Amino acid sequence: MTAIEIDHLDPWLKQPADDRAIDSATLVSRYGLFIGIDTISEAVFLRGPAKDRWELWAVAAFRESDMDEILRRHSAGDSSWRAPSSSRGLVAAGVGKASPRDAAKYFFDQLQRATVHYSVACAPFGGGLLSAGELSQIVDDMSDELERNRQAGLALARENPIAIIEAARELNLSPRPAGHHEDAWMANCPSGRQHWIMISASSNEFGCGYCGRSGGPTELRQFCEAVRVSASEDRERR
Repeated sequence: MTAIEIDHLDPWLKQPADDRAIDSATLVSRYGLFIGIDTISEAVFLRGPAKDRWELWAVAAFRESDMDEILRRHSAGDSSWRAPSSSRGLVAAGVGKASPRDAAKYFFDQLQRATVHYSVACAPFGGGLLSAGELSQIVDDMSDELERNRQAGLALARENPIAIIEAARELNLSPRPAGHHEDAWMANCPSGRQHWIMISASSNEFGCGYCGRSGGPTELRQFCEAVRVSASEDRERR
């Protein structure tokens, strides 16, 4: 889509915000952001290019009415848009030659892909540099691609049973295609915490970055057994 090389991607707004950068940025769009249990309101702003460097900044608010006011004040050049009720930060940046619209489309697409399984942009979409229809189409195209990859992953596993996936099923970890590509699967983490393990069908291995565990079917069974033993010991101590 573009020749931009992304060197910063932080959809969770972990870095401190530079409000002056957002002051001078152009509104790309606003949209709902479904985060699993609720929908908040988010807007993204494009800044650049400065020596071919582009930046995408995001502002999130819990209520649409708060976002309405933030965008009204930002459009008027009123720095009081920096409401304490909003969170904001640099979500993506990179270097490359592109038109502002192409840069905005590319960054928004990459932002959505980075948060698959965690959050998803949804209606109401509002226009800016990109129209509401363009944003909705990017989300729909990505959803269609994920579903095609999921179906391809299921078909491959039916044709050739994969040991790591079969082990995850036996251990009641609910393995399912992740959708990133036909080789990518995910499953509930044996730890019981609210995250998942990633599974590579082609390498017959799993990995959990949170727990620092990885390996093949044997290591997955050992992981589950270690969790079971630890839980049993905790109950005995009580």
